[in-house]
Amino acid sequence: MPGDPASNLVPAVRGEPGPALRHGAYSLLRLAPRARDIRAELEELLPLRSPADAPTVDLLAMTLAQLERAMLHLGAVQADEAEAIRDRKRVDRQTGATLQRLQADTRGWVSRAERLLHALGLTPTSRAQLGLDIARTQNALEALEEHLRRKRAGNE
Repeated sequence: MPGDPASNLVPAVRGEPGPALRHGAYSLLRLAPRARDIRAELEELLPLRSPADAPTVDLLAMTLAQLERAMLHLGAVQADEAEAIRDRKRVDRQTGATLQRLQADTRGWVSRAERLLHALGLTPTSRAQLGLDIARTQNALEALEEHLRRKRAGNE
């Protein structure tokens, strides 16, 4: 199904690069269609929209696509490792080593996504801050208008 993140996972083939190189979380070309789908979903969620937000939305969409792909892959590998351990088979050390990079990058993508979500007003805290900022701006404008009215009344 289009947009299904699991549809783009490529199984590793014996003798080819290890799983960390086959999952596609680093392939911008492979991730681009899913990032476009995520971007469309994000645009509907933005509390305030501006064309200036486009690069941030694009970066968040790509980050979420990478994160989604990596988490799917890590979940599948963890299931395979659990099965191997249960069957008392050895866990491939090379696979473990290459997955460490993916796990570290996944943690980084989570942090980046959190920052970008906050920057776009897509977290409860950032929406509350946005609301406070709007309220403060409204109060400041009302105070300025009142000050200008008083000043005009005194000068007339």
